[in-house]
Amino acid sequence: MKRKLFTLLSAMVAMLLMSCNNDDKIDDELTPQEAKKVAFVGQLAEVFISSDLCEMADVAVSCVGVNHESMDLSMAMVTNGAKAYAEIPINEVSYPCALTITITITPNPNFVPELQRVYNFKYWAKGAVQLVDKDKKVMAMGGDIEAADYSITAEEDTQWNTLLNISPIVLSVRVIEQADGSLDIED
Repeated sequence: MKRKLFTLLSAMVAMLLMSCNNDDKIDDELTPQEAKKVAFVGQLAEVFISSDLCEMADVAVSCVGVNHESMDLSMAMVTNGAKAYAEIPINEVSYPCALTITITITPNPNFVPELQRVYNFKYWAKGAVQLVDKDKKVMAMGGDIEAADYSITAEEDTQWNTLLNISPIVLSVRVIEQADGSLDIED
């Protein structure tokens, strides 16, 4: 899990480095006044749903960014499932706020399971936020992952609607103001 979070945060750093000069450096010690001068926010939202879960249910993914703007993310078919991905850079932020990813799973009423087939329920959602000051220095960054992975063998008495009653799945990465006036990111 830490490896996935590291990968997610590395992607955010790479996004920042593409927009910064090579001589920029990360400054962890900002005064409270400097800490409130957010010039750029990078947000990353990524979701994966297994093909078996896509077969059993209709899946919708929505996202509310730190600027409170709501958007639906479209799912694209990939090997073994469907994936949604969005990098959402913005220039203004008011806090407290959060990047919130919501996955809604609605059982497919036309789903007919194949008896004795093993169905794989797998999903994950990743979210990350990075705050950058006017000098392109990283002020704070953080992220979170929500995931599940399990298998069920189809039997005549399998309660599919009960198994799919996992909705909504919500992941939230919050930007908060600390007591000293600095900003921080928490999951």
